[in-house]
Amino acid sequence: MEFLELVYVGNKAFKVERVEYKGKKGVDIREMYEKDGEFLPTRSGIRLYDEQEGELDGVEMQAFEALFISLSDLRTQLKEEGVL
Repeated sequence: MEFLELVYVGNKAFKVERVEYKGKKGVDIREMYEKDGEFLPTRSGIRLYDEQEGELDGVEMQAFEALFISLSDLRTQLKEEGVL
């Protein structure tokens, strides 16, 4: 795995890595938590594979867009329901 970056969305951190599994290349986005100054992975995450070599940037962008849109939609819904 190749670490790409740690992305913060609100108070949550997500680790983004390039991965290869059984010959397939893709991107892994994993929610992280901090314990004793170290970031550790949670069970929450998504792995997207790109069947066409050389197009990882497109997959990364799709993953980020889906993640941020989903989080934004969820936050809006929770505000409308009075949870936030």
